[in-house]
Amino acid sequence: MTLPPVAEYVEQFLYTMRAYPRSWRFLREHRLWEGLTRYGWISKMLVAFAFIISLRFITVFLDWWNSLQSKPDSNIVYGLADLSKDIWSKGLGFLVSGGMKYAVLFLFMVVIYHISNRAMDALTGQPSHISFKDFIDSQKRALGLTITALVLESITILILKIFFGIFDFISPIQPVLVFAVKAYWVGFVVVDSYQEQFGFTIKQSNRFMTRYIGVGLAIGVVFKVLMFIPVFGTAIASFVTSVTAVVVMHELAKLHLAEPGQMEWEKSA
Repeated sequence: MTLPPVAEYVEQFLYTMRAYPRSWRFLREHRLWEGLTRYGWISKMLVAFAFIISLRFITVFLDWWNSLQSKPDSNIVYGLADLSKDIWSKGLGFLVSGGMKYAVLFLFMVVIYHISNRAMDALTGQPSHISFKDFIDSQKRALGLTITALVLESITILILKIFFGIFDFISPIQPVLVFAVKAYWVGFVVVDSYQEQFGFTIKQSNRFMTRYIGVGLAIGVVFKVLMFIPVFGTAIASFVTSVTAVVVMHELAKLHLAEPGQMEWEKSA
């Protein structure tokens, strides 16, 4: 019996969430991070990025400490509350709000690309031979992919706002749906690294993902949560979610088993 789409998405979401522990073990067992140093500039870029983020948090903390010292009668509880608010608004907020999260994603797409390809190599036992041209093409695609996700996220949220503006009595669930929409499109960017390995265009990948919305949502939720870890959160998210996306899609979509003709049908279906 075929499950209705919503039930399938729920099953996919739960399946993906359960896959995180074994995907982490898979990542460590196969040492999927090895080879990242061949992208000579990537390590420097990530270190610089982490350093910049670190400075933001250090600045926030020092500003808070100075303000606390200038008010000796301040209640420490209120002071900590102010610190938490500043960490969000000045430190974490800019990372996960609006288009900035896609800019951050784009910076880490080389990590996602590398981990995804290494994971597929380990799963299929067929090592891929990535040329420098393949890498450059992937970075061009990553730019188009993140822009596409940003635009589609914005359109979807606009539609939700119009909907809840009409049906105001159910507006309390709007924040939950908005979060889910944002998480899904982040997840789509990560999961696309699986479809990319089979020659899907961004448009074909987007259409293909409508059958795996639960996977995209589970990947995006974890990615967004891990981004809240100061300094190294996005790097950790890139490693964890990219390997999980490939493992889960390898098991559910099984594109590696498709015949050439069937693959073309999958792309156009």
